[in-house]
Amino acid sequence: MAHWHAVIPPPALLELRYDALVRDPERQTRPVLAFYGLEWDARCLKFHRTGRGVRTFSAQVRQPMNDRAIGRSAAYRHWLEPLHNTLGQ
Repeated sequence: MAHWHAVIPPPALLELRYDALVRDPERQTRPVLAFYGLEWDARCLKFHRTGRGVRTFSAQVRQPMNDRAIGRSAAYRHWLEPLHNTLGQ
């Protein structure tokens, strides 16, 4: 994210942490809607229940948010470490 903060002016970039989103969807979704000038709608929390057609190859669009992916990268830490070192993180 440091790169994007450096190249995109502050009002044009909204940073959202996935782990925060899945733990407290309403609290994290409200600022996203406000960022785009949209009003709050409780249906945002039930996106997976819509009957509208969705063009995507991902079946996840029809599932509620979950925290299964949090920490998943830990299994790949050994291989990712050189990248983290290069990026200075």
